[in-house]
Amino acid sequence: MHSLEEVWKHREETLFPALFGTVTRGIFPLQAVLFADVFGQADIDPRWLHLGVFEFAPTVARPSWLYATSGGSTPWETEPVNYDPDDYSGLGVEFAMETPLQADWAIAVLQRLLAYHVLLCHGHFGGTPLD
Repeated sequence: MHSLEEVWKHREETLFPALFGTVTRGIFPLQAVLFADVFGQADIDPRWLHLGVFEFAPTVARPSWLYATSGGSTPWETEPVNYDPDDYSGLGVEFAMETPLQADWAIAVLQRLLAYHVLLCHGHFGGTPLD
C-alpha cells in the first residue's frame, strides 16, 4: 500500500466484503457527542470521527448479522514507506460482533468499544490497549 487512502480503500472495498459480504447501510461513524457524553472527553482528534461501524447482512455461509468496526487499523501515525505488513496497523485491532437479528444496539456497543479503545491507545484512562 502506498497511501493511507489505499489502506482504507483496501479494507472497506476488498477485505471486508470478501470476509463479511455486502455492506447494508453504510458506515455509522463515531460522533463527538459519544466522546463527550459517555467518556467526558470533549477535546478529541477530529480524525477519530472517521472511524465507525459497518453492518453486514447474513450470507449463505453465515446466517447471522455481522457488525465490524473500521478505522482502528488505519495507520494514521505511520508514513507509507514505513508500513509493515507483519506488524500492527494503527491501533492494532478492529472489533466484530454477530447477532441473530439486525440490531442497532450492536452498532452502539461497537461504537462505544471503539471510542474507548481509541482513548485508551492515546493515553486516557491509564490502561493497556486492548489486544
